[in-house]
Amino acid sequence: FWDQISDVSEISKRHNMTEVDVIILSSAYNSKLKKTTTKGINSLLKSENNIKFNVYLLEGNPNAVYNFSKRVNVVYIDEKFGYHKFMNLGRKMGKAEYVVLCNNDLTYETGWATNIICEMKKEPDLLSASPFEPKNNSKSEPSYGYITGKQVNGWCIFQKRKIYDVIWDLDESFHFWCCDDDYGMSIKQKNLKHKLVKSSIVNHHEKGSQTLNTLKKETHFKLTNGGIKRFVEKYIISCGAISGRPRNPKSHYWWKGQLEK
Repeated sequence: FWDQISDVSEISKRHNMTEVDVIILSSAYNSKLKKTTTKGINSLLKSENNIKFNVYLLEGNPNAVYNFSKRVNVVYIDEKFGYHKFMNLGRKMGKAEYVVLCNNDLTYETGWATNIICEMKKEPDLLSASPFEPKNNSKSEPSYGYITGKQVNGWCIFQKRKIYDVIWDLDESFHFWCCDDDYGMSIKQKNLKHKLVKSSIVNHHEKGSQTLNTLKKETHFKLTNGGIKRFVEKYIISCGAISGRPRNPKSHYWWKGQLEK
């Protein structure tokens, strides 16, 4: 496995291609979920000609068999699920300058990664970005910011690896819900820029989580309510009041200095 990763890296160096490590989490416990993951990765690999994507697919189902090229490293995880925990694990498997944290239910338009990298080269202090999603993002929204669903699209976060020299690991006390909110808050507190790159197009095909919707009600509640509780403990209680997004005020919060009534 590690020899395979080394081979991919050496090929990239010889061809003078930009390397990007892409971490994708999957729990393909049925054919629909596996098809979604497969479609997303195939779309990713076809989206760029001058970028070498090193894909680390962290799969929770040991019986899910994939037929990808050497560019996709399938790693079967036999541990209790934790979104940030698994993303930290996947990130540390690679060494590329750029890292992308992705859901499995995405498709990628041509040039999406090139456009983000161009922005990061123009702005050396831009260490974090998200692509634009036509169905959910607005061209009229400010490009810079930390609001989940507006600038921070938690299903696809594009980073320079050196951001982790500042923020360290993602907070593994967040297992699923509010992981994107926590990430946005963590980089805001460090005064790190985050940009929604509107020329970079990635499609997020599922409203909510397919995997989450397959879980029992008790497990579903723990993953969602537990994340909200942890976020409140970390930011509301310790930092002050914050307000929620109007469409979903109980599950997503953002710092505004006061709590809206």
